[in-house]
Amino acid sequence: MRNLYYLLLAAVLGLAMSLYGCPPTGGDDDDDTPPEDDDDNGNDDDDDDDDDDDTGGDLDFDGLSFSASVTVVAPAMGDDDDERDDDDSADDDDSATDDDDSVMDDDDSVMDDDDSVEPVEVYTVMIDYAFSYWQDINAGVPLCDQHIQLEGEAIFGYGSVEDGSCNNCTGLILFDPASAVDVSNPAADPDHCDPAELDAEGANFGMALTTPSPDGYGDFLDVATIDAQAMTDLGLTADAAGELTADAIQANIADYGLLHTHGGLTNNVAGSLGDASGLSSVASNGGGGSTYYFYFYFFRNPETNPYEGIDMNGEYGGQAHWIITFQPQ
Repeated sequence: MRNLYYLLLAAVLGLAMSLYGCPPTGGDDDDDTPPEDDDDNGNDDDDDDDDDDDTGGDLDFDGLSFSASVTVVAPAMGDDDDERDDDDSADDDDSATDDDDSVMDDDDSVMDDDDSVEPVEVYTVMIDYAFSYWQDINAGVPLCDQHIQLEGEAIFGYGSVEDGSCNNCTGLILFDPASAVDVSNPAADPDHCDPAELDAEGANFGMALTTPSPDGYGDFLDVATIDAQAMTDLGLTADAAGELTADAIQANIADYGLLHTHGGLTNNVAGSLGDASGLSSVASNGGGGSTYYFYFYFFRNPETNPYEGIDMNGEYGGQAHWIITFQPQ
């Protein structure tokens, strides 16, 4: 992008902080280094004849918000705890020819699954991220919605984030960047954004946030979770001001018949939008020296998804605590 923007991160409940940042475009470096870009030749658009915000496109928006629809599929039941499936095999404890007195019996074998380390159960996750661009976010005037769909995997339980960067997290969802597809189709749905226009504007936040650094920000590829009960037990809040407790989030959505189930945290590391925009100044982390900071909250409709647990299973909605507003410098 040719201009820096002030990014304002504001909590759903009214917190605010001025921040900086803009999405990587992947090919147009906009500086004096190769490859040649619009600022390195005589045919750029930095003159009086270009659009109002000097970003090369025709979109005019001043805000961006985030939401998601999530489907989580738990591992299939009926299998035991590793690939050697003794309890379901014809040659195990259920076999008429194999008993517990045999040295080859699975319960007496060092290769038996009952003597092995229990493997991690992997859940399948599909998500539709909705990036809502606002013509006038203060007046509630929408411009268009961009939809990015991805597939990924999740594990749940304490210790899910194995490198110790979020010891309080009770889940970790990793999306495959190669699976990211922009399904926005303005021809079929006039509320959808045109991806080509977002690219021309140098403001394709959907792809930037689902593309790893350095080509993108990658914030939404790596989402840790802390279930609502753990948030309460650990005294955690989603915001740095200490107002967004699990109970406060629940109270905010109770009138819609929804249940807050999990906090969603993004990894606030170098190269991420969170790091570039100062997320840590308004959001709380997962406790201690965690690099994961609260960005989303997840919820379910108990009438359509009655599942309860520190893990996730079934259909969920997601909503970011933070919005981004743009003010040309």
